[in-house]
Amino acid sequence: MTKLAKLLFVLLFLLASSANQKCFGQDSFGLDYIDSYPVKVDGESSYFTYDTTSLAKGKFVFVVSGSRTAFFKTDGKIVIVSGLKRQAKQNGYTDRFEGSGYYITLDVSKGKKISESQTNYVGELKISQGNKVKTIKINGINEEYELNK
Repeated sequence: MTKLAKLLFVLLFLLASSANQKCFGQDSFGLDYIDSYPVKVDGESSYFTYDTTSLAKGKFVFVVSGSRTAFFKTDGKIVIVSGLKRQAKQNGYTDRFEGSGYYITLDVSKGKKISESQTNYVGELKISQGNKVKTIKINGINEEYELNK
């Protein structure tokens, strides 16, 4: 009976911890797969999805156009943000975006070359809106010429 009580205590503790995170705004909004693009995405773009989703499925949660306009979908609505700044780092980059009350940080490192014009990038996407924060591990395709030479 003691082992069962300990197991029950651990399960209740984990459940309470998970509920507590949601109360304080952690992971308090979801990202949906994008099914239509609100801006023209024509070359020099980047497409990112969850690190657990195959790129071959073409299901993306964050897209950056060649004009540095980015978008994502949450609660069924497309949110458009503008690029603020890119900071190069060894073997990758960090992009910052802002708009519609959201602040986004995309921090990625170069992975494998996919083709002459595409390279896989992996990293983290952090989206903030007020006290709500969503951070996910991502996997994506970058088509920027300068980064794929």
